[in-house]
Amino acid sequence: MKSLISFLLLTGALFTSAEDALKGQLEAEEVPLHWPNQSVTELSQLAAGEVKAGTLLLKIDSRSIELDRKEAVLELDQAKRQLQEENDRLRRLPQPDKITNDKAIQSAQKAQDYWLKVEAPAFLANAEIELERFVAKLQENREGLQQLEAMYDKSNIDKTTRELVVNRARRDISAMERQLPGEQAKRDKKINEEIPATSASRAAAVKNAQSQIGALKDRAQQDIDKAKVVLAAADIKLARAALKLQQIDQAIQATSLIAPCEGYLLLKAGPHLIRTDRATLSLPLPMERLGDFPPGKEVELRNPQNQQVIRAQVLHRSFAVRRVGEIFVADVSFVVPLSTGLRPGMELSLPLSQGK
Repeated sequence: MKSLISFLLLTGALFTSAEDALKGQLEAEEVPLHWPNQSVTELSQLAAGEVKAGTLLLKIDSRSIELDRKEAVLELDQAKRQLQEENDRLRRLPQPDKITNDKAIQSAQKAQDYWLKVEAPAFLANAEIELERFVAKLQENREGLQQLEAMYDKSNIDKTTRELVVNRARRDISAMERQLPGEQAKRDKKINEEIPATSASRAAAVKNAQSQIGALKDRAQQDIDKAKVVLAAADIKLARAALKLQQIDQAIQATSLIAPCEGYLLLKAGPHLIRTDRATLSLPLPMERLGDFPPGKEVELRNPQNQQVIRAQVLHRSFAVRRVGEIFVADVSFVVPLSTGLRPGMELSLPLSQGK
């Protein structure tokens, strides 16, 4: 307690009251007005005086920027539509795990079965029949020659005629006998080459239809990967369009100078407001008491002249520590509403007991 009294004496914060308290003077709160587009000519249109919060102090021509904003809104809408379209397209793409090739496989198997059960036996039978027909024709011609020779042996037909007819028959038989190996080779080729080749082709078609499932799934995955890349590009385009619109809105705001709070507008040393709705009170608190006054905490201040109680709020605490006598202190700022009878320069006190 001795050290606290010493601190209060050194800081001039001791009051003759029933409790220890710190005192200080209300300070006017200045609010600088930042306007990137301001110029001397434009600022000359400003007039000092009282203003209300939200009052439009000054505005420059923003028609060109407003047109830019309309274009930016259109770009943003287009980017949103494109992103939605790419999302829809991605959803419509077939998923690899759901891809089948049942129709193609069934068609190939059906063609193979029909070949093995119907076409191949018919093809083989036809090859045998063609050879048998040729052999039968050859045998028929041979028998016909024998009949001619027997007939001519018993008849009185002249020798020249007999030889002409018989020799013609013999030539036909000789030609067919020479043709017979070729006919047999044709049958053997159909049996040993053409039928097995067609059977192998039909079996390969079945395997190919089965193997195409993997290729179809790979192609589907590639389509999905490409669609995701396009979708990511559309998402980036949308983000850029949104950022562009935000920057244009900020530029439009920069064309207007609006009072952020109630106050008195001053132009000297740059336009700024002296707040008339509140002021600040800065008091040096002992370090061990800083934890009792966190930012945002509501406290009660007193007007020593009439013991009026004023509700205030801790604005911030400074961690710049300094020594006063035997006490280490740091400044704590309070925001104080400027109610009736309060004005900057007035002295207020903070009873230290309420922070405990």
